[in-house]
Amino acid sequence: MPDTTGSGTDQRDEDDDFEPWTADGASRLRIAAADLLAALAEHAETVASAAGDADVLDVFAANDRLLPLAMAYADAQFDYTGNFGPFGALTDDDGDEADGEDDEGPTEESVATGFTVLERRDYAVTDEAAVLAAADADHLGRALHQIAEAGGWHSLGDSPGLRRQAGFVAVVQHDALLAPDPADWPQDLTIEDGELLYEQRDAY
Repeated sequence: MPDTTGSGTDQRDEDDDFEPWTADGASRLRIAAADLLAALAEHAETVASAAGDADVLDVFAANDRLLPLAMAYADAQFDYTGNFGPFGALTDDDGDEADGEDDEGPTEESVATGFTVLERRDYAVTDEAAVLAAADADHLGRALHQIAEAGGWHSLGDSPGLRRQAGFVAVVQHDALLAPDPADWPQDLTIEDGELLYEQRDAY
C-alpha cells in the first residue's frame, strides 16, 4: 500500500468519514487528470506561442486557468489515497496545515482590485514616403492610424518605412480604474501610485 504519511503529504486524521481507495474516488482522479492534461496542453501552447511582452496577459490568463485544475487533481488524489501528491503545495489545506495557521481569508492588502498595463513602443521612421504609400495616405498620422486599424498597433513594426527601436511594458496594480464610459474619465490619465507587478524592457 502506498505511503500516506511521508514527506509532502497531509492526512486528514480528524475526518472519521474519510474512505480512501474507492472506485468512485479512482474515477474522479482519472477525470481530474484528463482535465489537467488538457489544460496543461492549452497552457503550453499559449506560453510557447507568446512572442513577447504584448502577450504577457494571455500567459497570466493561462496560468489562472491551469492552477485550479492542478489543485483539483491534488484534491482528487487525496480523496483516493490520503495524500495530495506532487501538487500538494498548491492546495489551501496543504498550506494551512504546513504553516499551522487557520485560514482567515485574504487581507485587504493582499487583494488585487485591478491593474493597468502601461506600454511604450518606439519606432524609427526610415522612409516616410514608404509609410504613406503603404497606407495610401498623405499624412503620417493618418497613415499610422490606418496601418494600426488594419493589423493592430504592434503591426507598425512590420510596415515598410518603419523600424522597431525599443519598447517598455509595466503592469501596475491599483484601484483607480477607468470607468466603462469614456465620458466619465478624468482628463489626466496618468497613474499617480500603485504597486509594480511586472515590467519588461526590449531593445531591437
